Amino acid sequence: MAKERTNDRDCGPRDLGWALLSKEAFAREQAEAPASKRSDQLRASRRAMERAALELSGEVGYGQMTVEALLERSDSNRERFYHAYQSKAECYTAGYSAAIDQLAERLLSAGADAPSWSAGFRTACEELARVVAAEPVLARGLLAEVYAAGDAALEKRKEVFERLSRTIDRARRETDESRHSPPPFTPRFILSGIEAATLRALREESYDFEEILPGLIYISVSFYFGREAAAAETRRLGRAG
Repeated sequence: MAKERTNDRDCGPRDLGWALLSKEAFAREQAEAPASKRSDQLRASRRAMERAALELSGEVGYGQMTVEALLERSDSNRERFYHAYQSKAECYTAGYSAAIDQLAERLLSAGADAPSWSAGFRTACEELARVVAAEPVLARGLLAEVYAAGDAALEKRKEVFERLSRTIDRARRETDESRHSPPPFTPRFILSGIEAATLRALREESYDFEEILPGLIYISVSFYFGREAAAAETRRLGRAG
């Protein structure tokens, strides 16, 4: 393929970086795009359309989101859109895939240097609370509206869910052999509880995700390490380390 005919489709979802999850990074990237080479301009245009798909889904619901509204939000046009995607579902899924990967990486990175599984889990939950507070509309489009977006997006959600489940279940490596090992479904149960609480917080203004974090952390840690360890980790909420 000739360089001057760089295809929008070549800029795959895994190349979208942090821009979809950060308003500041997104705005900075869009401001720099006109001075960039063509491939970077196309990449920035895709980011704009995909972020618009997530934002609009969070505002009006995926089913009510239209290509016309998406184009207006992203300052794009139909020619550019249909050169990159076959449908709004494909656009949403591309944005979803990039953003959910980056969210998972952000949560895992937050707890990577923690001294214990419990501390890492707590830190990751605190990071999730920050994301929800900073980008509630985009988070709603990402976490709530995926269920309406079709099989491809749901398959990606399943992939990330399984990845996070495996990471959570690494807690078994630190458990005392004298303790009864929790059942295999434990990490999925924990993730489902966190997801349910997050979705409720995104849908109900009166429901504060940060307020229920102590309970989520207590229950999750207690499954693997018991009540005493769970209570200790809960008391560390909001503190470094």
